[in-house]
Amino acid sequence: EFHKESQMPIDYIHADINYMERYKVYTVAENYFDDAKQFIADLKEDGIGMIPIIDPGVKVEEGFDLYDTLTKNHGWATKDGEDYINAVWPGDSKYPNYFDEKTADYLTDITDNFIKEYGMAGIWCDMNEPASFNGPLPEDVEFLANQKVYYHDEVHNLYGEYMAKCIAKAFTD
Repeated sequence: EFHKESQMPIDYIHADINYMERYKVYTVAENYFDDAKQFIADLKEDGIGMIPIIDPGVKVEEGFDLYDTLTKNHGWATKDGEDYINAVWPGDSKYPNYFDEKTADYLTDITDNFIKEYGMAGIWCDMNEPASFNGPLPEDVEFLANQKVYYHDEVHNLYGEYMAKCIAKAFTD
């Protein structure tokens, strides 16, 4: 009701990284909202949509389903034959290979489930240069797609676009 009292027009609230459980994408920290689903439903009833941030850096954490599934399915960027790890908000993180169709389809499904479960109005795609706390990713980070390796220096400007396409698809399916 704060928007009614102040006569301030408000259509959306953008939730930055603090809503996540230990900065793990596609999670909501239990202590951030008393009841996230109800809070978001109440906002929606007042005509306000919730738009959470999603970064490409996925926390390296065994037992985190998103991490485990992408690891099992070789869905990460690589370097020198190993999954590439760098540091962003969750600490050690890996970067999904949005250029790989199977990985992109999986992440579209994860996005679709997340927005439906919580009633999200959109997704704020951020840090998808992809960014790291250690500066630009090395030029020789690899993305395997259609049996061809693409290097970061070739696809740097496309990474964010492929992430955005993957997430946008969740809103159209």
